[in-house]
Amino acid sequence: MFSLNLRISSLIAVLFIVLFLLGGLFDLTGFLTRDEAVRPVFNRYLLGQTIGLFPLIVENQLPAFLSTENKGRRTMVASLLYIAVNVPLNFLFVQALHLDAFGLSLASSLGMWVFFGVEIRYFLSGKSHLRLKLERVEWGDAGSIMKVGMPGALSYGYQTARGLIVNWMLVGAVGSAGLSAFATANSVMNIFWAIPMGMLAVSRLLMSVSIGEEDRQTLTDVMRVMFRRFVPLMCVVCAAIIVCSTLITNIFGVLPF
Repeated sequence: MFSLNLRISSLIAVLFIVLFLLGGLFDLTGFLTRDEAVRPVFNRYLLGQTIGLFPLIVENQLPAFLSTENKGRRTMVASLLYIAVNVPLNFLFVQALHLDAFGLSLASSLGMWVFFGVEIRYFLSGKSHLRLKLERVEWGDAGSIMKVGMPGALSYGYQTARGLIVNWMLVGAVGSAGLSAFATANSVMNIFWAIPMGMLAVSRLLMSVSIGEEDRQTLTDVMRVMFRRFVPLMCVVCAAIIVCSTLITNIFGVLPF
C-alpha cells in the first residue's frame, strides 16, 4: 500500500507537470487571468512551480507514513530546513539575479525538493518498517486508497473552487493589485491554517487505525476531542481572523473596502 500510494502520487504529479508546462509555455492560462500585463508574469511563475510539483505532491503522502514509524519530528525538521533554504534563495533569485516571478517560484520549488529529500531519505535508509518496492504492486488496491482519501480530497477541491471564485470577484472589483494582495494575505493565513490542517491529519490517521482495528473506543475518543477541543479552538481562530481582517487588509493598502 505504501509503494502503491507513492506510485499513484507520482503519476498525478507527472500529469500536473505536463499541464503546467503546457499552460506556461503556450500561454494557455487565460481562464485564470485575462490581464495581458499579468499573464506573462504568471506564466513564468507557473514554470518555476513546475520544478517543485513532484516533491510537493509526493511529499504530502509522507507525513502520515512517518507518523506510523514514530518519526513525526522529521516532518518538523524538513519544514525548518525548507524555511532556511527558501528565504536566502528568494533573495538570491529575486534580488541578486533579478529572475522576478520565475525566481520567486524557483526558490519555493528548490526548497520543496529539500523538504521532500529529508522525508524520503528515512524510507530509503533501510531503517524503516515500510519499504518502497520497485517490483510489481497490486494496482487493484488503488480504489481502496482513493476511497479512504476521498474526504480529504473533497476538502481540497472545495478550497480550490472557493479560491477561483474569490479570484474572479477580486479581479472584477479591484483588479490585479487586489489579487496580488489576496495571494499575499493567504500566505500570512497559512500560520493559522496550520492548526486545523495538523489536527485533521492526526484525526484522519487515528480514525483510520481505529476503523482498521475495529476499535470503537478510540474512534469515540477522537470524535469527542474534535467536538470539545478542535471545534471551539477553530471558532476562536476564525473569530480572531474576522476581528483582525481590517488590519490585515490595510497592510497592502490597495483594496477600497
